[in-house]
Amino acid sequence: MAALTDAKNLTTKQAAELLGVSHHTLIEWRRPNRFGPALPFVKVGRRVFYRPSDIRKLQRATVQPVRDAHICTQEFPLAA
Repeated sequence: MAALTDAKNLTTKQAAELLGVSHHTLIEWRRPNRFGPALPFVKVGRRVFYRPSDIRKLQRATVQPVRDAHICTQEFPLAA
């Protein structure tokens, strides 16, 4: 994944690719809802852009720490 800099705002397509979601999901995230505040965006005419800093903030907020992870070392045969 390329480094995210604040030099340029991201299009909806670029932001969706970075987050691994569809552009429809980003449209939903722009609206405040029961899960929290809306994802900030910049609108220029009819075009919508996202600041890289807001995308990074969202990525940090959605990462869940791994606790008491159990690593399975047993190998299982693949289903035929």
